[in-house]
Order: sequence, then structure tokens, then C-alpha cells
Amino acid sequence: MSKKSPEESIRIDKTYIETRLVKMRELPENQRDNFYSLFGVLSKSIAQNYLLLNNKSEARYWFIESAQYYYKFQNLAGYSDIESLPMLYSAILSENMDAKHMCAEAILKMNLKQDIKADIVYKAVLSLAYAIMKKENESLDHINKLAQSERKYWKKVTGSYEGLAKALDGIVNHNKEMVLEGITRILELFKKRKTRSEELLCIDAIALILLARDYDIKIYLKEIDVKFRSLVPTVVFE
Repeated sequence: MSKKSPEESIRIDKTYIETRLVKMRELPENQRDNFYSLFGVLSKSIAQNYLLLNNKSEARYWFIESAQYYYKFQNLAGYSDIESLPMLYSAILSENMDAKHMCAEAILKMNLKQDIKADIVYKAVLSLAYAIMKKENESLDHINKLAQSERKYWKKVTGSYEGLAKALDGIVNHNKEMVLEGITRILELFKKRKTRSEELLCIDAIALILLARDYDIKIYLKEIDVKFRSLVPTVVFE
């Protein structure tokens, strides 16, 4: 089976969203959570394909759509490990301050209680949300806890969590060398686990590159190891 082009993937995902929106509107608001979660995933996929086409404006638009759908899901269903981290990443990737603050504040207002089974995800979400809101002390507290969890759990969970604490620590402390070290580790792990054709871009790393800009830390393409550059589109650095 031939691999779909970004253009074809975008067309398919948009058509599916449009079709399912009709179905969703037949339901009362309190029964729409699964649709919102699905649309969050599909909108993020559309945005990623626009990044592959170097169309940053369309990518931003669809990352906003993704963040908003995840946000609507959480308003109905509450905190979810599966949706919360992608919601924050989509908000960051949208490069829209309102979207970033809306999603981060939604997490922080939940007054989350720690779930041991999701320990590392829980701490990653809180570390990121506080960093988005530039609450450095609170962010560093959770970043330190995340680093401890990385050492304890990272082999037992999916996702590029090893490296996230290091990168966030560098961002909040304005330490570019540490940011690059963390991002490089995330890219290494992503490349090792990349098995599905749709996993073409490392969203975790891209989001951290963009979040670093909010702290006046600019990462340049030349600072990314050449063997990982295909995972981060050049348009991100523009």
C-alpha cells in the first residue's frame, strides 16, 4: 500500500471531521466528549501535515483547532492523561497566546490529585502548564519531581518523557545548553521508537523549541544534530 501524501492525508482528515461533526451535532453537549477527543487528534494530524508542507499559517490554525477540541473534551470529561499533554502541545504549537493560556489555566484549575499509575504524565502536564503560565517556582517544583519520575518510570511508559524535565528546567532557568540537551534526548528517543509512517515529526521537541522562545531562548536549526533535522521542519525556525 502506498504512503499517503500530506495533501491526501489533510483531505481525508478534514472530510472525516466534517462528516462526524454532523453526527456529533445530533447529540446533547454532555455526550460529545469522545468526538472532541477524536477531533483533537485529527486536527493535530492535519496541522502536522501542513508543517510538512511548510505552510505555517495553516498549521497554526489547525493546532488551535486541536487545542480547542481537547479543551472541550476536558470540560466534559475532566482531566485525562491521554488528552491533557497533547492539548498543551497543540496550544504551544499554535503560537497563540490565548490558546496557550486557556489550556494551561484549564489544567491548573483542576486541582489535580496525583494518580500513581500516571505519575510521570501527571508531573509532565503540571510542569508544562506552569511553564506556559511563567510560574517559574511552581514549574521548577514539578520539573524536579518529573526528573525523579523519569528515572523511576521512563522504561515503563510511552512518550519522550526522558529529556522533557531537562529541557523544561533549561527553559525556566534560561539555560540554553540544558534546553538543547533535553531536546536532543527527546529526539533520540523519538527516532528509536518511530515505527509508524504517520510519526514523521517530533511534536514534543518542536513544542519545546517554541516554548523556549517565550523565555527569549532561540533555538536555531544549525544547533539541532543533522541526524534529527528531518524530525523538526525548517519552517519551525522561521
